[in-house]
Amino acid sequence: MDRGAARHGWHTIFFIGGALGLLFAVFWFKLYSEPGENKWINEAELAYLRDGGAVTELAQTKPEKFKWTTVRQLLGNRQLWGIYVAKFSLSSTLFFFFTWFPNYLVHEKHMDLIRAGLWAMLPFTAAMLGIILGGFWSDAMSRRGIDHSVARKIPIVLGMLLCSILFAANYTSVPIVVVGIMSLSFFGQGMAGGLDSMVADMAPANHIGTTVGLCQFFANFGGAVTPLVIGFIIQGTGSYSGGLLYVSAAALLGVLAILLIVRRVDRVHIASA
Repeated sequence: MDRGAARHGWHTIFFIGGALGLLFAVFWFKLYSEPGENKWINEAELAYLRDGGAVTELAQTKPEKFKWTTVRQLLGNRQLWGIYVAKFSLSSTLFFFFTWFPNYLVHEKHMDLIRAGLWAMLPFTAAMLGIILGGFWSDAMSRRGIDHSVARKIPIVLGMLLCSILFAANYTSVPIVVVGIMSLSFFGQGMAGGLDSMVADMAPANHIGTTVGLCQFFANFGGAVTPLVIGFIIQGTGSYSGGLLYVSAAALLGVLAILLIVRRVDRVHIASA
């Protein structure tokens, strides 16, 4: 990608990314269906999902029309606030890698653009592995009979703790060590991506869309704030060090939200608006 950007201009990356997104959308619309309508699932599997509290057919939940009173109730729920804060934190760490990470390698660690692009592949690869491990580990613990709340929380908390080590890159200029720290941090960020499974577990059955929308609002708020905060820090100090401390602190905020605010990973119920 970075070789393409250097040779053909940054516009090329947007065209390629957009085309891949549209291609994925075609396959998604073709293949996605609710569990209760999926031709590859049998009744025993549906029963297993229902017994675990899953919503297998949205039609059965009678989703209500959007009302601002519903939003107020969702914002007034303590359990969900733990998710809102954690989504803000997780997105804050993610958008550091999406926005400032390549510039950090070039301007703070003095790598050329091509070399930085090659090194930048490793943290994103680590994040993919973290996502897979986090989900597999959480489900494996549930299958072994470990309390569902514990099984959901452990990968998220440990992942965000790993993500918080990002600031350690301030204390070395050795490229492989810097990228190693970044890769371990982004691996943890990926592992904490299981936070979305908590949203699915906890969203009120008849307000799933509104709940997910609120969660994404706080996530994107973190994504909007982080590039600005880091930009101001760099402009004011001439260094990325404070920016890395900010991202690490954001990750720790997510840990506290999951441990102290979210008591149980159970489906939330709110009164009909």
